[in-house]
Amino acid sequence: MKVRLGLILSIAMMAQPLSAIEEDIEIIPVAESSYTAVAVKSIAQVAAQVVGPGGTTLDLLMKSVEVHAPQVIQAQASAEAAVARETIAQAPFDPILNGSYDGRMTGFYGGQVADVSVSQRLEGINATVYGGYSISSGTLPIYEDEYLTNGGGEIRAGARFALLRGREIDPQRIGLSNARLAAQSAEQKAALQILGVKSAAMQAYVQWLYAENTRLVYDELYTIALVRDEAIQKAIAAGQLASIAREENRQLLLARQSQKIRAEQQAMQAAMNLALYLRDQTGEPQAPKFGQQAQLPQQNPFNLNSVEEVSRQTLEGRPDFVAIGLDIEQLKAEERLTENDLQPNLELKYEFRRDFGDGSPTREGTDHKIGLNFNVPIELSRARGERSEVVAQLKSARAELRLLQDQVGLALRANQAGIVATEQQLDIGKSEVEIAEALQRAEEARYLAGASDVFRLNVQETALANSKLRVLNAQRDHDLLLVQYFAITGQFWF
Repeated sequence: MKVRLGLILSIAMMAQPLSAIEEDIEIIPVAESSYTAVAVKSIAQVAAQVVGPGGTTLDLLMKSVEVHAPQVIQAQASAEAAVARETIAQAPFDPILNGSYDGRMTGFYGGQVADVSVSQRLEGINATVYGGYSISSGTLPIYEDEYLTNGGGEIRAGARFALLRGREIDPQRIGLSNARLAAQSAEQKAALQILGVKSAAMQAYVQWLYAENTRLVYDELYTIALVRDEAIQKAIAAGQLASIAREENRQLLLARQSQKIRAEQQAMQAAMNLALYLRDQTGEPQAPKFGQQAQLPQQNPFNLNSVEEVSRQTLEGRPDFVAIGLDIEQLKAEERLTENDLQPNLELKYEFRRDFGDGSPTREGTDHKIGLNFNVPIELSRARGERSEVVAQLKSARAELRLLQDQVGLALRANQAGIVATEQQLDIGKSEVEIAEALQRAEEARYLAGASDVFRLNVQETALANSKLRVLNAQRDHDLLLVQYFAITGQFWF
């Protein structure tokens, strides 16, 4: 049996970034007429976006996936089917009850024979034990003397043992052993599938957070232009500005409105993608809620453990790594079985019988019988070929295990480097935003004092928005790397 690597280095490819608006916002040129700004309350105050409390948390999403995700239910059903196959493999070792009756309805002889017996194969050794009781009445022909018993009937018990081929292992015992290993392997493969589903859900969650935060940036830009449009209308009505001033601002307003609509569309698409994993109590997809609690934990997983330690822990517990180990155990057992098939067959049989009641003196006392059966296969081509095939499969499985070890180690090193790089980008981006906010506030103050115009203010507002978008891009990349860490290790980073 063989498990696919699926190192979920589909994680290495990560879900394709949302086709959201990642390009810098274009500056819409506005004539540099000298305007006298109307003293209104701060545009930044009016446009500030306040995200409400609550929101869909990562914990809520993971619980939803564990309980309701169809992919998870499917994986669990596959593991249950493997457990059922283990039960089927126990069938050769079930006790068997036999009963028979023979009686002559017509003819010279009128004898009757009844027999009941129970037998069972033993799991620990290749042996079968049995016991039975038979009783006869009337007369039987001489060639059926073996069925005659005394008046009280006859009891018997015995056992058959394999001494060479099949002593250590045989097809039935290897079938049961491999079925147990296969059930454990199926559980690990189901866990790997669930890990993949959770990783995909977290990726969708990160893309949704990115889309929602991007929407806020464009919504803020639009709101600023909208508030300014109202102020310009008042200024025009008061005779402080020419009517062309509003047309120039409306050009900017319409451009930002288009960007806002596009961002909203991207956020809605991201929410629908996430709804595939986020379900209500009945299992129906539900839309996520954006709020202050909707965020990804930000701990660096490598702050507490080195890459080497994380790699060691991962290789001990990753489902696919464990599954390959179980598959190797199955192949080793099959290799022993093929070696067993090269041996001759020698079977020992022991049985005792005792009759009770009145009858022939020849049937009195206890009989102890022992027997040997021996045979040697002349041609062993099948056994040799099967052994060579299993050896090749073992070689392949061990190579697959080594490849997985190397992939995990390299993937973790790349993941650590990526997390460090994105943390640096976030620090730089946040500093850039602080500077851009200071410049925007200064330009807004000059505008409100009548010392600036819409064009210059638009330049600073656009620069601030682009700075925020770059931070969001870095945040998304950082969060996807945290999800990648989970996909590689199977462990949360917080």
